[in-house]
Amino acid sequence: MSKSEISLKIKKFNLKLEQIDSPKEFNNYCDDFFNYHYQELEEALTLESSDENLYLTERLREEALNTSWYDYYQIIKFTKGKRVIDIGSAYSKGTLLAQCLGEESFHSIELVEERIKWAVDTAQALGLDTTQFIIGDALDFDYQSYDYFFIYQPTGFFLSKLLNELTQYTHAKIISIESHGDLITRFKYDNRLSGPQVILELDASRHDQGLYEFQILNCELRRELILEYQLYNSTYLQVDAYNSVYSNFSYILNLKNLLIDYIEGHPSIDLNGVRINIEREFENLKVRSSLTDFEKEYIDKDHLVYEQKSQRILKVITAPEEALELSSSGRVERRNLNLPSS
Repeated sequence: MSKSEISLKIKKFNLKLEQIDSPKEFNNYCDDFFNYHYQELEEALTLESSDENLYLTERLREEALNTSWYDYYQIIKFTKGKRVIDIGSAYSKGTLLAQCLGEESFHSIELVEERIKWAVDTAQALGLDTTQFIIGDALDFDYQSYDYFFIYQPTGFFLSKLLNELTQYTHAKIISIESHGDLITRFKYDNRLSGPQVILELDASRHDQGLYEFQILNCELRRELILEYQLYNSTYLQVDAYNSVYSNFSYILNLKNLLIDYIEGHPSIDLNGVRINIEREFENLKVRSSLTDFEKEYIDKDHLVYEQKSQRILKVITAPEEALELSSSGRVERRNLNLPSS
């Protein structure tokens, strides 16, 4: 196809978009124009990475991974004339659509090369500029030149690190759509962000259809979020607790499957069936980098045969003396587990 033919094709595409009233028809028309088939693209991914933040193995529904064409269209119009970067952009639909609309300042960054490569190949076929599609690590990037950071991510390790990176750019704003239920709540909790302000009502089906805007402030991070970051970068957590049976005691948790959510408006640890409110228990939480021999023996075990039956290990207790809390036998001190002395 010649340059003039491509130019005419894009012009007709833009004219058609202006005439479409239905978001569903808009999305279907864009799918056809860009030859975009989400399920086929996802099924073609090679599953070389075990990084859960990349969502290579979950085969997510499209709305959980991508913003719709129509919603991108609204965002592009709202941010017209501003430099925007879509962080963790997957198939980078926003930049692709913005290119066709003649908006050169809407960029995308995505770590999974196969996802963004589809957008690059599609842009090349349409004679568009591909430099706005960035294959790289969003945690190792210079955002100084951008006015808006567009974020559509779940809460977790990646978001915690990303916000620590982005909040140094106090000239910019964050715009975001609720992703998996507590993203906007996480932003609201972050004292480095002011707002939120709902600037658009989007169309895609989700429990919160607002496009939120947050201004980045220059201030110290609150202690609970410092701990959040430490937990995501640590291996073990010691919890000091009290109950009427054990009185004061401490137990250890492996942070391998850590999730900190904000579903109830406050940070809570959700870890292997244990749920801890970080605000309420802040003084009782201590990150640990090493273990005693007893802790090493049991921290990664789920079950133990004791009193001739298999029991779940509910807690690895470290103080006032080493013990296990078992599903049937309750608390069993180390000396009664028939372990060799240390």
